[in-house]
Amino acid sequence: MKSKFLGGLILTLILCLTLLIAPNSFSAGDIYVAPNGTASNPGTISQPTTLESAITRAVAGTTIWMRGGTYNYSSTITIERGNNGSPNARKNIFAYGNEKPVLNFSGQAFGSSNRGLQIFGHYWHVRGLEVAYAGDNGIFIGGNYN
Repeated sequence: MKSKFLGGLILTLILCLTLLIAPNSFSAGDIYVAPNGTASNPGTISQPTTLESAITRAVAGTTIWMRGGTYNYSSTITIERGNNGSPNARKNIFAYGNEKPVLNFSGQAFGSSNRGLQIFGHYWHVRGLEVAYAGDNGIFIGGNYN
């Protein structure tokens, strides 16, 4: 009886770990951005694009992988209304591996409407980014399920 319980427990743990690791694996639908990326690049790891370009290209289930380094901005980056993921296929903006992307808005004037990143779309997940020196809010969330 105990061995069946332990076997079931181990199987459950393996399944949970698999589900946690799977969303972090890299797939062909991923988009890569880097501080030196250009909007016309395809968004591959060897030819990264810009964050703004990646946001407009992302479809439900896409992960935007941000390479480490400092991204300098003087205006807000906006995820517009209607740019949505779905309950089963979020749109993600994640730091790549253990790298540390920093969105630096020090070029932005101080003001109540000057945000770093503003999210009006639904079902977006942001992880591992540092947003620094925005004129007001670092990240403003206006959409749902984020």
